[in-house]
Amino acid sequence: MFLKIDRLNDSFFMKFSLFFISFCFSFFCNAQEGELNGKLILDTPEDYENIANKTKVYIETEEKTDSTIVNGSLYFSFKKLNYGKIKLSFKPESITRTVYLINIDKNTNDIIAELPYSLTCKYDKSIDNKMCPVCKKDDMVLPIAYGLISEGRFTNENEKDEEKKTKNYISGGCVVTNCDPNWYCKRDDLKF
Repeated sequence: MFLKIDRLNDSFFMKFSLFFISFCFSFFCNAQEGELNGKLILDTPEDYENIANKTKVYIETEEKTDSTIVNGSLYFSFKKLNYGKIKLSFKPESITRTVYLINIDKNTNDIIAELPYSLTCKYDKSIDNKMCPVCKKDDMVLPIAYGLISEGRFTNENEKDEEKKTKNYISGGCVVTNCDPNWYCKRDDLKF
């Protein structure tokens, strides 16, 4: 009888030990994981047909590379991500070619991200149309010039009086991207 009790105790101890070890292992493994949920916010709603259920989202970490496809509601999700830095990119690339760097840590292990995305430039529609989309007028609309600007191109140099020479543009700066506004409405303080 004494041996049977020992064996029962040994059996109980082994079962309890296995349960405790597996509990600790699953708890600590799950505690080291985060989740990334995202939604694409379209700059150009007309892009929806070419993005929904077609665009791939890629993540790269030190341990792995993974991908998923954006669903019909423009959502995507990655689960069981280890803490650390994540590089997020898209195929096809957005017109602005953005790569996101996201950090998942113990304080932010579930991240919800709304990310702007566009296959076409929203400013392409306004290249030849300088009518302001807000006030629907073009009398106070100026072109936006980029890069090194030749003053003669955008000023009234035919005027003899210096005070009558006016600046008929605004500078957009030297950095040019694939998607820059073409016009500026002074009335509405709007670049379009």
